[in-house]
Amino acid sequence: MQLLSQVKDVTLDADKSSRGNLAFCVKVLKSSPENEEYLKCIGDFLRTGFESLQKEFPENVRLRELTN
Repeated sequence: MQLLSQVKDVTLDADKSSRGNLAFCVKVLKSSPENEEYLKCIGDFLRTGFESLQKEFPENVRLRELTN
């Protein structure tokens, strides 16, 4: 999430107000070839990590992806 917050022309809204829950939204304000590849790598990394946690702790971890 720290990497996402540092990407130019990208906004990150995160809600971690309740213990044990994390929700975040990434919005690309202006697309560029550099950003697209970088964001894809970050997204793949996050997805793989959360999927791994979900498999190991299915009662405690749930991954939901929403796209627009």
